[in-house]
Amino acid sequence: MNTEIQPGCGFEHDGKPMAHGERELTALRAVASACTHELDEDLLLDRVTEIICEALSIDNFGVLLLDPETGLFHDHRSARRRPGSEALYLRFGEGIVGTVAMTGRPMRISNVHLEPLYRMGDPESCSELTVPLQVGGQILGVISCESPKLNAFTEEDERLLVILAGYVATSLGRLRNTHIIREQEKKYRAIFENSGHPMIFVEEDSIISICNKACEDLAGCPKGEIEGRKKWMDFVAYEEDLTRIMEYRQARWVDPNSVPSLYEYIFRPIKGDLKHVSAAVNVIPGTHKVLVVITDITERKRMESALLASERRYHALFNNVPVGLYQVTPDGRCIEANRSLVEMRGFSDLVFFMQHPTSTCYARTEDYEAWRRELEEKGSAHREMEWKRQDGSTFWVDERARIHHDLNGQVYFDGSVVDISDRKQAEVESDFLRQRLQQSEKFEAIGQLAGGVAHDFNNQLTIIMGFADALADMATNEIQKRYVLNIAKSCQRSAELTKQLLAFARKGKLLSVPSDFHGIISEVVALVGCSFDKRIQLRHHLDAERSQVLGDPTQLQNALMNIAINARDAMPEGGELTFRSRIRELTKEECTRIPYEVSPGTFLEVRIEDTGIGMDAETQRRVFEPFFTTKELGKGTGLGMASVYGTVKQHKGMIQIESELGRGTCIILTFPLTDVSMGKPIAVPSNKFIKGDGHIVIVDDEDLVVDMFREILVPLKYQVTTFQDPVEALEFYREAHKSVDLVILDIMMPRMGGEDLFLAMQVINPAVKVILVSGFSVEGEAQRMLNAGVRGFLQKPFRKLDLVQELQKVLHG
Repeated sequence: MNTEIQPGCGFEHDGKPMAHGERELTALRAVASACTHELDEDLLLDRVTEIICEALSIDNFGVLLLDPETGLFHDHRSARRRPGSEALYLRFGEGIVGTVAMTGRPMRISNVHLEPLYRMGDPESCSELTVPLQVGGQILGVISCESPKLNAFTEEDERLLVILAGYVATSLGRLRNTHIIREQEKKYRAIFENSGHPMIFVEEDSIISICNKACEDLAGCPKGEIEGRKKWMDFVAYEEDLTRIMEYRQARWVDPNSVPSLYEYIFRPIKGDLKHVSAAVNVIPGTHKVLVVITDITERKRMESALLASERRYHALFNNVPVGLYQVTPDGRCIEANRSLVEMRGFSDLVFFMQHPTSTCYARTEDYEAWRRELEEKGSAHREMEWKRQDGSTFWVDERARIHHDLNGQVYFDGSVVDISDRKQAEVESDFLRQRLQQSEKFEAIGQLAGGVAHDFNNQLTIIMGFADALADMATNEIQKRYVLNIAKSCQRSAELTKQLLAFARKGKLLSVPSDFHGIISEVVALVGCSFDKRIQLRHHLDAERSQVLGDPTQLQNALMNIAINARDAMPEGGELTFRSRIRELTKEECTRIPYEVSPGTFLEVRIEDTGIGMDAETQRRVFEPFFTTKELGKGTGLGMASVYGTVKQHKGMIQIESELGRGTCIILTFPLTDVSMGKPIAVPSNKFIKGDGHIVIVDDEDLVVDMFREILVPLKYQVTTFQDPVEALEFYREAHKSVDLVILDIMMPRMGGEDLFLAMQVINPAVKVILVSGFSVEGEAQRMLNAGVRGFLQKPFRKLDLVQELQKVLHG
């Protein structure tokens, strides 16, 4: 039998009104069902209102709910009021509603007009039944029924309404608690989801059951791939971390306080780089489940690492900087000092150093007192003073300091100390260096003068020697031949002098070829061995593995000969002359301290040592000056060591002297080594004059030189065309180069130099044969022309034989 009340239906059965007991039971079932199944408070009250109104056959009914914020009771939306009724808003203790709410007991009023508590809402109401809605002593509201009839509600109606109100109140309490729980759950879920820290719930079997958005970002994958699928171990990067955390986990179930609840490890995401993380583990009470809050500390670790590295760099800088650093108290107690300062003072231990008062650093007590006084008065100080080491020796320092206040107001002196002993020594030696500079400038000026004089003199000697050779062919008796020979010998001696001048002026280098310096030394030893006093013993210890240098063998040999001759003259009673060689490496730092233009690299060092009388300081200072000599008048020109100096400079080397009166002299020559191949030796041409029929063009601005060439070459049957103007010579060559067999030209000429003339002729005829003549080469100009294709070279002054041999070599191969 279906007795459940349906919406809109009266309490009837088979068209007849239900009996009171059956109607009561039906109402109870209907309300109980609604309270059980309805999950929405408003819908529940709508349904309850409908049921009670039908069960009690009333049309003025309402569920009045308490508003916690205002403390007022007001009708729920489901209330059924007759037209003309006014909505009432009552507080605890006001009217019947407020009284029922306050007392918690129902009230059944037979005639409301006789009840002083009644508050008029419906003018037609005569009786009222009101019961409380309460759960656990908490008032949620009241149920109020009104009727226009007197004594309309029975005791059974009151009992039924109280029972129904209990159902409704219980259901409302449950729904409200559920709502509160859901709201709290939403709030906590929002907190969980939106937390900036990754969070995970780990089940007893290590499965991650829940994770938040931050965890997704950390793991590099969506939570759908984590929740219920991944274990916490899947995100631990290293085995040692995993072992450690597993030990924590096992111990935690025995005693939660025995292991740390916060620890760090390396997190391995599904995608992305490894990260440093910190994990805070919270055990869910009564379970083996845990909530783990993870913090990404990668940046913090990076900063800690950077800070540690910075601290290490600071300590490394503090201890390794080549400047002494310190911090001391005003009373002289050392707080901090670096390694440089400790070593500067001659201590090996920092602790031992700090046991000595600051005043012990200073060579003079008055210096220390003045220093401290200046620092306290001015706040900073800077002075150069003498300090002393632990052993008592003194040294110069540049000291700077300033007053420093820490956060606690404590005063310290922070300072730096630089050892300037070398600079002080350099200042002492500055006069000597200034003299060396002046001497170098003097050498350059004299060199320019000597080079110019030697060049012009060589031109004149060339003319004299040329015409002397021409006169020799015309001499008819022995007297004439002897005169001519004496002229030639005199010219040759003069040429040797100019050669030394050119060597000093560094304008006599004619060749730049690979030369075996050991071979040159052997040649010099063989030459002097035949001519020197037998009481002079010659020794050589050539220990260098390599001895090939780039230069002019003749000039290098002459330089060694000049040094050997000077050594011989310094040992009139005999002695030892020793040649030694070794390989020497020069660094960039060493080159900057050497007063010569040398570049870093591998050098050959040759030491020529004698056991002679030695030199004093003044002689050593002037030894390279042209025409300076300590020999007697007529026994020396004063050009020997000057030419050696010029040759060494010209070969990009350096020369040094170590000497002391009575203890001999050592001349040290240093030349850069070369790996260039030495090539084949040049064949020596025949001395026989071969007459020729070639066409030779002579270009020289000296008219006498031109005449000299003509006087030598015309008798040998050569066709000779001469020019003193190089521009005219070029024009002639442009028109007649096919008929020209060879060109002889000077380097230094007006309007157009020899190199420019040669290059212009090469454009006209790339196979042009040229012999170059010059008193000297200008900054390697002769060598450049030889490299560019000049076939031969004649050094002024030269003899007829030299000219003829060079012609044979160039014209006939």
